[in-house]
Amino acid sequence: MSFIADFHIHSPYSRATSKDLCFETLYQWATLKGVSLIGTGDFTHPAWLVEIKEKLIPDGKGLFKLRDENIPSLNIKLPCDNLTPIRFMITCEISNIYKYKGKTRKVHNLICMPDFDSAAQFANKLNLIGNIRSDGRPILGLDSRDLLEILLETSEEAVLVPAHIWTPWFSVLGSKSGFDSIEECYRDLSEHIFALETGLSSDPPMNWMVSKLDGYTLISNSDAHSAPRIGREANLFDCEMSYNAIMNALRHGSEEGFLGTLEFFPQEGKYHFDGHRKCDVCLSPEQSKRYNGVCPSCGKPLTLGVMYRVVELADYAMGRKPAAALPYKSIVSLDKIVAEIVGSGPASKKVQREYHRLLGSLGAELSILLSLPLDSIQKYASSILVEAIRRVRNGRVHASPGFDGQYGSIQVFTEKERNDYSGQTTFFPLQEKEEDDTLARKEMKVSFIEESDAPKLDFEAAKEKHQPSQRLNEAQKEAVESPFGPLLVIAGPGTGKTRTLVERIIWLINEKSVLPQTILAVTFSNRAAREMAGRIEAVLAREGVQERPEITTFHKLGLKIVIENHSEFELKEQPVVLSENDIAYLFSRIAKQTKDSGNISDFSCLEKRIIDFIEKSGDCITVPEDIYKQIDDVFGHYTEYKRKHGLIDFIDLLVLPLSLLTNNQEILAQYRQQWQHVFVDEYQDVNALQYRLLRLLAPAGKDLFVIGDPDQAIYGFRGADVGYFIRFEDDYPDAHMVRLTRSYRSTNTILKASGHMISCCALANKQELWSGISGSPHLDISRLPTESSEAENVLKTIEELIGGSSHFAVDTGRSGQGNAGDISFGDIAILYRVHSVGDSIAEALGRSGIPTQRTARTSILDNKGVKAALA
Repeated sequence: MSFIADFHIHSPYSRATSKDLCFETLYQWATLKGVSLIGTGDFTHPAWLVEIKEKLIPDGKGLFKLRDENIPSLNIKLPCDNLTPIRFMITCEISNIYKYKGKTRKVHNLICMPDFDSAAQFANKLNLIGNIRSDGRPILGLDSRDLLEILLETSEEAVLVPAHIWTPWFSVLGSKSGFDSIEECYRDLSEHIFALETGLSSDPPMNWMVSKLDGYTLISNSDAHSAPRIGREANLFDCEMSYNAIMNALRHGSEEGFLGTLEFFPQEGKYHFDGHRKCDVCLSPEQSKRYNGVCPSCGKPLTLGVMYRVVELADYAMGRKPAAALPYKSIVSLDKIVAEIVGSGPASKKVQREYHRLLGSLGAELSILLSLPLDSIQKYASSILVEAIRRVRNGRVHASPGFDGQYGSIQVFTEKERNDYSGQTTFFPLQEKEEDDTLARKEMKVSFIEESDAPKLDFEAAKEKHQPSQRLNEAQKEAVESPFGPLLVIAGPGTGKTRTLVERIIWLINEKSVLPQTILAVTFSNRAAREMAGRIEAVLAREGVQERPEITTFHKLGLKIVIENHSEFELKEQPVVLSENDIAYLFSRIAKQTKDSGNISDFSCLEKRIIDFIEKSGDCITVPEDIYKQIDDVFGHYTEYKRKHGLIDFIDLLVLPLSLLTNNQEILAQYRQQWQHVFVDEYQDVNALQYRLLRLLAPAGKDLFVIGDPDQAIYGFRGADVGYFIRFEDDYPDAHMVRLTRSYRSTNTILKASGHMISCCALANKQELWSGISGSPHLDISRLPTESSEAENVLKTIEELIGGSSHFAVDTGRSGQGNAGDISFGDIAILYRVHSVGDSIAEALGRSGIPTQRTARTSILDNKGVKAALA
């Protein structure tokens, strides 16, 4: 018999799946779609396995059917001759994350089982290895080869199929953490692999480019996380509907009844092409190679997609067809076709009503899309729908490729074609016109660069491409294009501080012909400096500019000045910079040897004492040794020891340059001439040493750009003084000021609440901040009596947000009314004031199997025993 099968789906116990998933819903949607065989999904999860056994019964052929009392009535009445029996196969997906040959491998595997007992035995074995209760798709630190061995030991009839084999992060051939061949992954057990799931972002012609896959049967499944997604990719059979017959067909192909696959248009898959979602950049493999795998917008590595990886492993060009290749058909779901014609979202009432009407009149969806004569469809639908189905059957669609986790889009008609049809006839025979309350369809705004339009590496062409003013809001544009001179930019959280600063630098180089080497940009962390440099590098490299601005931190700037003038300090050309641990040890030892250590016995307060001293000293900065001696004898001895042994510390990196530039006008003039345009990020965090250094390098009248937010000054305990930010216009009377008020990070709710909280003491008007980001209209505030109850409340909230992560969560009602499928763990952040609170929360999350990544203030090298082991 002929039938359609979809083996790979999930249960409500998998992360980011619909909470409405149940066997009744699966049965109903399989019937509406025309899929006769579907996988159970997630049989390793104890709760789901219980439900499998309660609701399914064996059909005597290795498959399972829904008990009569559980068979639901259809909400759409299909023609009687269109109904087929629905069967289930016991299946699950396992996520294997492990090290092999020095590299972390992340491979997803689809498992098929012939009976209840084998499924239960297999689940029990995995339970001894890892946590199978926290996720329907368990994450195990188990080699894929060893997983296959355990499977075959459990049942010789069990089958493992590598899942979505090209997905970048979690697949056997994925670019991020996969292998270069099936044999490398499964090694001596590779002969037991006979089928491969190609995934949503590839289709058979792409796989035919890799000849070493010719010996495998290529299958396709929906990987559905909600019931309406069933059948978006599927498999065609013409054999007995039994477990053994189906597996035999998969082993031997068309001669045993496997007819081929139903496919996404691969461009619709969310990892088809390369790119950066945040940068709105989508590139073909050829273009990515031209950019050496680096994003032309931000300068960071691109997420390389499925097509890139296929080309990387291919030994044939597109167009090859192996002798044993099976047919395939690319489809677009009926509700998406209707939505395109109507101009509403697939979930709108208008589209759903028409979708239901078509199924009730014509039968199951896949029958309409694949085989029903167009003349028969014409009796119940408009000519534009008939034409749309004709085009999809012939592969005549317009594709915008997906990339970096963002689904692509498939359009059947151009806007002009749709308008032409709308002028000829109504779209559908709808009874009456109604207001469309659709869930608005998101338009993809992707900078997809056609091959013929790819930018060349010449200055003028690239200069035309980089037009920051088109991507900046008005306030950002004002800051970027302000005249030379002192400029203070007050920028609240998420308003694009770094972007504005970077675009200002690029604007100076491109539009004002400023030499890059005359620009100095200073920030407070190596990470921020790297990010800033990466963004600028991407643009300047594309434009063929050879020189680069000096982008650095305050301490690295100081080190540069010290090295370039080492003879002035009687230091070696490459002085040794002490680490924090070295400083603490050395200072403590010298303090103990000093008879009168004054009030100082700990180095931790040195910087603060020096800052206080410098603030009181006015413009008179003496040599560092004198500064230290005036503060305390122990500091003097400490400094003498450093000088004697050619050592410097982090404070020296500021004090030495400050002393040099204060007392040597010739050297100061050289640096002022070298850096004629000075930029400072996070200006609210400067301390007295940094402030004095900047005032020397950028006196009144200098082109100085500072940006920051006085209400985000949090480093006062390290000597930072927001007063320097506030007095900027006193220091530079001719300064211009710009306020950035649009936040691209937070919702309006958060901005309003935070602005209200600090309004009594805010140094900048936070009520001005706004964003176009929608979100929850209110904040939930919970008052809990203890840390443990607070941790439990955090856990409960997370469970509600994701729709439940375990059987326990569902049984206790923790799943609440969460937005399952819309929010994942990666969308959630937990902030706490002190680390002890974090300990309680981490313990609660770990107990529930929720994966977390926790930041730490200390290095692993500081842990007890680690240094001794490395010594």
